[in-house]
Amino acid sequence: MSQTAIRTTGERGETLASEHLAGQGYAVLVRNWRTRGGEIDIIARSLEGVIVFVEVKTRRAAEADPLESITLRKRRRLIGAAQVYLAQNHLTDAQWRIDVIAVTFAPRQPPHIEHFQDAFDW
Repeated sequence: MSQTAIRTTGERGETLASEHLAGQGYAVLVRNWRTRGGEIDIIARSLEGVIVFVEVKTRRAAEADPLESITLRKRRRLIGAAQVYLAQNHLTDAQWRIDVIAVTFAPRQPPHIEHFQDAFDW
């Protein structure tokens, strides 16, 4: 698969994940937020006011467990980026968590979305 196709699939997955969150009552604050240490796909606020940092994993088929595909290094980068976002936005006292949303595109089927709240033990 070409880099363009991979990027397009990833963007479609992030759009569906954002729509899923909005449908669940989350306020999507930012998409594709970048800092020197990493990137966060989606930053949202839950109905309870929790800041939610979302890693979106988009796949073309039900392959490996989406949580297993996120390495320890990636987890550390997500946590570091989340802490930078909180500090820059004066939210260091806010409750927050990291979620994973897996979007699977299978042939001739609607996309399948799984939302793993508070996905990591850290």
